[in-house]
Amino acid sequence: MKRFFRIVLLLILIVSGVWWVTNRQKAITAEKMAFKPASTYTPVTEPPVLAKDIPLLQQVNREYVRVSQAVIPSVVNVLASRPAQPSVDLDGVPFMLPFPQAPSAPQTPSRPAKPGTKKKSPTLPKEPSVGSGVIISKEGHIITNCHVIKDADDIIVYLHDNRRYKAKLLASDELADVAVLKIEAENLQPLVWGDSSTVQIGEQVFAIGNPFGLSESVSLGIVSAKGRNPSRFTTGANSNSYEDFIQTTAAINPGNSGGALVNIQGELIGINTAIQSTSRGFQGIGFAIPSNLARFAFESLIKSGKVTRGYLGVTIQELSPNDLKFFKLQTEAGALVTEVEPSSPAGKIGLQAGDVIVSFNASPVRDPAELRLAVSQTPVGKEVPIGVMRDGKPLTFTFKVAEMTPDVLSKLDAPAEEPPSGPAMEPLDNFLGALRVEDLTPASRRTHKLKPTVSGVLVTSVEEGSVAEAEGVHPGDVIEQLRIEGQYVSTPVPDVKTFYALARKLKKEQGVLLLLRRGRVTTFVALTPES
Repeated sequence: MKRFFRIVLLLILIVSGVWWVTNRQKAITAEKMAFKPASTYTPVTEPPVLAKDIPLLQQVNREYVRVSQAVIPSVVNVLASRPAQPSVDLDGVPFMLPFPQAPSAPQTPSRPAKPGTKKKSPTLPKEPSVGSGVIISKEGHIITNCHVIKDADDIIVYLHDNRRYKAKLLASDELADVAVLKIEAENLQPLVWGDSSTVQIGEQVFAIGNPFGLSESVSLGIVSAKGRNPSRFTTGANSNSYEDFIQTTAAINPGNSGGALVNIQGELIGINTAIQSTSRGFQGIGFAIPSNLARFAFESLIKSGKVTRGYLGVTIQELSPNDLKFFKLQTEAGALVTEVEPSSPAGKIGLQAGDVIVSFNASPVRDPAELRLAVSQTPVGKEVPIGVMRDGKPLTFTFKVAEMTPDVLSKLDAPAEEPPSGPAMEPLDNFLGALRVEDLTPASRRTHKLKPTVSGVLVTSVEEGSVAEAEGVHPGDVIEQLRIEGQYVSTPVPDVKTFYALARKLKKEQGVLLLLRRGRVTTFVALTPES
């Protein structure tokens, strides 16, 4: 009986299967019979513009491809592993170094240690820094940015053909933001150095690198400006940085740092370094270290392991239109000396605060950045002529270039702290009436890190909306010298009594030139009706 039921059940399953297959086949056939083409498909076979009608664009397109393919093998992907750093909020920071941070690793709960177990030192998590680099020699030298490999424990370089090498850091220089790596590899294709001094605003350039880790990415743009110094906008006109960036519209994003900026001949004219952005991404303004500056740093690093820079011994600032009448000048070209180190080459030849350096080694000086770079790249020990305008009269000096040592670098400006409010000052009906000042005391010298030799009066407050505030006078500044319009010699201001005496002589319609000290930096500020 059981066998009978099994046979009946098997027959039912077979019949059901045949029925399902038959009906499914009918449904598919019905669907096929129901479909009807809407119309005949006729594709277009020719582009709207024929190649023969645009020979110039066709040629330009071929050249773009040729340059890109020639340069890509010389640009590498740099992956640096280093201890994780606390996250930093970069919102509102206008100039940031473009490399991404890795997400934090997931945390796992720890188990209590067994009694008697030796406690192990905690292992810090690692985070990768993704950047780019440029092959410079057949021996395997690679140039990149210092900030890409800073504090790295391991550095891995990926070539365009997927070869992977562990790189050795030979040397680096933070002032130039340049680092030199070395890999042991064969069949490398180095890039040729270009002359960044010949780069013209408006010429086309290519930025090649690894934005967001996307290797062999090429972007096209133009040179939109030269001689940019972003630190000037964040640290003041007296910034001691050696930035002289090429500004470009070629897209530079996180990961492009250390990559190549090349001209239409495939020559290396810059090392992509930074962006101006409020969104952490490219917004049309990128910066590259000029190849001449990068080459100077690179060759110094591989030769001696450090960058040897020339040293003059002056603090300088840009000239403003308001300064011209005080210094009897016709143009704003030059570098205005605000302080001279007595024991430096400048001090030994007699340069003074208020001198305007207009030429260096027989070449015109357009601005402080140009002078700073020219001095830094002059061989130590070389005797160089320097042209100066003093009270409207041209003078020429010759000095021997000294070496910028770590001791000199340590004298860079330090921000001054906000001072307490000072005593009320008698009202003055001129530009100085917006200032409140007090004599320097041992306490205020300690607060503002002023040497005992510094002489002047301390600005304790500046009237809101005044010309002084608009021209950048801040509480904490020390007024060392004062010059009234029409005079060509500045008068020292050792105390408040002298300040009052000079201030009373200043007429309402007259301008005044102040020599201010802020921390370790001095600067001239002109307060005039034109301000």
